[in-house]
Amino acid sequence: LGTRFTTRYRRDIQDVSLELTTGGEFFYEDYRYSNFENIDGEGVQGSRISDNREYVGRGNFFVQSDADIGSLQLSGGVNFNFTQIDYRDMFHDAPMNRSGIYDYGVIVSPRISANYRYHTSNAVFVTLSHGFAPPSLAETLTPDGFINPQIRPEKSWNLEMGVRGDVLDRMFYYDVSIYQMRVQDLLVAERVAEDAWVGKNAGESRHTGLEAEFHWVALRNPQATGLQMRELSLRGSYTYNYFVFTDFVDFDNDYSGNRIPGVPDQVFYVNSYIESGGGLYAKPALRRVGVMYMNDANTRETAPYMLVDLVLGYKRVLSDRWDLDMFFRVDNVLSEKYASMILVNAPSFGNAPPRYYYPGLPRNYALGLKLSIR
Repeated sequence: LGTRFTTRYRRDIQDVSLELTTGGEFFYEDYRYSNFENIDGEGVQGSRISDNREYVGRGNFFVQSDADIGSLQLSGGVNFNFTQIDYRDMFHDAPMNRSGIYDYGVIVSPRISANYRYHTSNAVFVTLSHGFAPPSLAETLTPDGFINPQIRPEKSWNLEMGVRGDVLDRMFYYDVSIYQMRVQDLLVAERVAEDAWVGKNAGESRHTGLEAEFHWVALRNPQATGLQMRELSLRGSYTYNYFVFTDFVDFDNDYSGNRIPGVPDQVFYVNSYIESGGGLYAKPALRRVGVMYMNDANTRETAPYMLVDLVLGYKRVLSDRWDLDMFFRVDNVLSEKYASMILVNAPSFGNAPPRYYYPGLPRNYALGLKLSIR
C-alpha cells in the first residue's frame, strides 16, 4: 500500500522562471515467508526451519527548486528517507528469536545540477547528487531464513558532467559524459555454500567511468523508390569502467585497491541501418566486450570477445492501417566462443573445479514475421 503527494509553486520574474516542488510518499508492505528443509538436495520439501513476518514502512519527504535563467537551468533539492522494519520470528523461542524493530536512521540525499545551452540544442551539464539503495528482502536474509540486522543500505555520492546535443542540421546526435561515484557499504552477495548466498556490506568502492553515444543519419530520402537508398544511419556507444574497492577487507584478505569483479573494463557497440525505397533493409551490428575480473583477488580474468549480428528484412505498407515486416536474423555470425555470463568468486565443492563460465550461444538463426495495425 502506498501514497504520494506533491505541491508545486511557479512564478516568473522578468526573464527568470522559478518552480518549487515539495511532497512526500509512504509505502507499507507486509511480507510472510518460510524456509523448509531440502531433503538430500533433491528438491523434496522437508520440515519447516523458519517462519517469518515483516512489516516494512518507508517514508520520503522531498523539496526541489528549479530556475530557468535564459540559457541556464539550475536545479537543487533534498530528499529525507526513513525506513523501519518490524521483524517477527514466528518459529524460534529465545534466545534464537531475533524479533524486533530495525531501522537505518534518517538518510539525507541532496542534489544540485546545472545545464547550459551554448548553441540552440547543444548543452553542457554537471550534477552532484547523493543516493542510496536499501537491501532487498533476499539480501537481508541468511541461508537459514533469519534476518541479518547488521546489513545496511548502500550510500553514494555521484559527480557527473558532460555535453550533449546535435549538429549538421540535426543529422548527428551525440551525448558524452564522465562520472565518478563513491559508494559506502557496497552490497555484495557472498556464496557460503552450494546454492547458499548471504548479502553483506563490502566497505567502500569508487566507480569512475565514461559513457558516450552517437546517432548519425548519413542519408535520408523519403522519396526513394525501388533500390534507391532511403536511409543510411549509424548508431554507436562506448563505455569505459574503472571500478575499484577502496576499502574492502574480507576476513584476513585485504582487497582494497582491486578492481570490482564482474564488470568489463570497456564495452563498444555499433550498428548500421540501411533501407531501400522498395522496403528492403539490413541491420549489421558489432559488439566488443573487454576483459573483466572474476574474483575479488583479481587473480582470474576473462578474455575479451567480439560478436557480429546481422538482420536482413523486408517491410511494406499493406494498407492505411496494416504494416508488414519479414526478417531473417543471424546472431553471432562468426560463431565466437565467449562467456555470456560469469559467476563471480565461484567456489568449488568436493573435487569439482569452480565453474566461472556460462557459455554464450554459437551462431544461431531466426525467421520472423510481424504484422502491425495503426
